[in-house]
Formats: sequence, C-alpha cells, structure tokens
Amino acid sequence: MNNLLPPYLKNIEATTSDRLVDFTRRILIIVGIVVIVGLLLAFLYYGFDVVLLAFSGILLAIFIRSLSDILRDHTPLSDKWSVSITLLLMIGAIGLSTVFLVPRIGGQVDVLTQTVPQSIQDVRDYLNQYGIGSFLRGQELEPSQLLSGQVAMVSSRIAGIFSTTIGIITSVTVVFFTGLFLAFEPRMYIDGFIKLVPPKGRTRTRQILTALDYTLRWWLIARVLSMVIIAVLTFLGLWLLDVPLALTLGILTGLLTFIPIIGATLAIIPPMLIAFTQEPILALYVLGFYLLLQTVESYLITPLVQERAISLPSALMILFQLFFGAVAGILGIALAAPVLAVIIVVVKMVYVQDILDDSVPIRGLPAEASS
Repeated sequence: MNNLLPPYLKNIEATTSDRLVDFTRRILIIVGIVVIVGLLLAFLYYGFDVVLLAFSGILLAIFIRSLSDILRDHTPLSDKWSVSITLLLMIGAIGLSTVFLVPRIGGQVDVLTQTVPQSIQDVRDYLNQYGIGSFLRGQELEPSQLLSGQVAMVSSRIAGIFSTTIGIITSVTVVFFTGLFLAFEPRMYIDGFIKLVPPKGRTRTRQILTALDYTLRWWLIARVLSMVIIAVLTFLGLWLLDVPLALTLGILTGLLTFIPIIGATLAIIPPMLIAFTQEPILALYVLGFYLLLQTVESYLITPLVQERAISLPSALMILFQLFFGAVAGILGIALAAPVLAVIIVVVKMVYVQDILDDSVPIRGLPAEASS
C-alpha cells in the first residue's frame, strides 16, 4: 500500500513517524529523570544519616591520604605502605592521648558536668539582684527546663543511629572502615564511579572529582591546624586567667573549632559559666579573651592555614548549618561546612564553567582542576 503513495506523502509519513518516536523518547527520558530524582530525594530523606556517615568516611579517607601522601613523597615507601604506617601512627597517637590525657580530662569532665548546672543557677541568682531575674521568673520555662528541652530536641533530631551506645559504636565503626577501604583503594572507587558516566563526560568528571578531593583535603588540613592552635591558645589563656578546668575547656574549644562560626559561639559558654562561679568579673575577662582569640583566628590564623582552602560565605554557611542541624542534629551541624564546600565547587564547575561557558579559573582550586 505504501508503494502506491506519492513520494511527498511517503516523506510526510516518515517525518511524522520520526517525530512520534522522538517525542516518545523525550517523554521516556523525562519520566526516567523524574523517577530517578524522586528515588534520590526519598533516599536522602529516609537515609540522610547514612549519607552523612558515608561522607564522614570519605573525609576520613581524604585526611589519611593527605598524611600518607606526605610520607610517600619523602620516603621510598609504596602507596599502601605509606597508608599503613600513617594509620599505625594515628592509632598510636590516639592511644598515647588516651593514656596520658583521658585520666586527667575524665575527672575534669565530671567536674564540668556538675559545675555548669550550678553555674546557670548562680547566674540567675546574680541577675535577680539587679531586677533582671524578675523577668526570668515570669517565664514559664526555668533555665534548667530550657536546657533540658534543647538537649531533648537535639537528641530527637539524631536518628536512631545515634540513640544508643551500640548505635554510636556502629556509626564510628562504619565511618572508620569506610575511610580505611577508601584510603587503601581510592582509584578503584573513583574509576568505578567514572565508568557510570557517558564516555564523552568522563574527562570532565575526573576533573571535578580531582577538584573536590583538593577542596576537602585543604579544608580538612586548615580545620585541623586551626583546632590545634585554638586549643593550645585557649588552654594557655584560661590557665593564665586561673580559670578552673583550663585543659578540658581548651580541648573542648579546639574540637568545636571544627564547626565554623557556630562552634566558636558555643565554645564560649562553658568557660564563662565556670569563670562566673569564681568571680563575675572573671567571666568578663574570659569573654574579652575569647573575643580577642576569635579576632586572631579570623584575621591571622584562618588566612594563614586556609591559604589553599576554598572560601565559604559566612551567611550561607550559617543557613546550611541550621538546615543540616534541623535535619540530622549534631552530625549535620558538624558536616554542613564541608558539604557546602562540595556544593560550591560542583555548582561553579558544572553550572558556571560548563553551562554558562565561563572559563575563568575558580579561586581556591589549582588551574588544572578548575579549568
């Protein structure tokens, strides 16, 4: 029958058929994308804690590789031997810290947990003398209730994965072994991921992964250096001010330094409360010391240690910390900054450079990774 049709009708029929096939293909692609995005969103919603644990393992692997690469570049050791020795040195450092510091810190932590509630009550009694306490008495929530309410809220946000001691041990184990396997065989996982990308996009994908590794590596190095410096300076400052529990408070401040902005804000509360129990004026000295310390960190320490690290917008970082804290609790707040760093790099490389065709190198990345 088709052979009897005039040539122009055959062309129209062929064109219509091609358009129908093309339209059907486009519809199937759109449906497939919607389904994949829906599945990803559902996975992120129901398994967000698992995603963060996996990301923590990646950060651990990058940190181990950062140290092992230094050892490999300055010794004749192979890659795997460098990783193995680095792990042994890390475990040894943790063991020595446990032997020499934990007994002393453990007693101070017990004192700290007993002192802070009493300090809150002392602050309230002091404010009552100046009439401010009358406002507090008019509130329905007592300070202790407010504190317990905040703790309950944070605890409820941390999914069942952190709800028990077994959950914590399981989470630490997952992070450790994930980081361990990734540190020993990073190329296998990177190559496997790149093979999932169409051939024409594999070179660019490798560039993006290289940029992400560079970004997270230097962000971690900068954070660890800042943590150590701030911990030492805090201990020395509180010791000179004769504030009790200076060692524990210094270590606590150093650990909280891992969380930009919010960590520094939280770190100032315990030493001020403890100093207030000694003498109210001492709390003002501690406040002044912490403000000076944060100024030194912002204008001296951070520019020095983050010379190669990507710059994160402060306002955007606070919003990310609040969002991740609402979704995943303490773990979300702790990992918000490196996640934001990853998102910024991906957006700049995929959207700014590839889609907008802006070939300007991205600040904070090496030229070979950002172009």
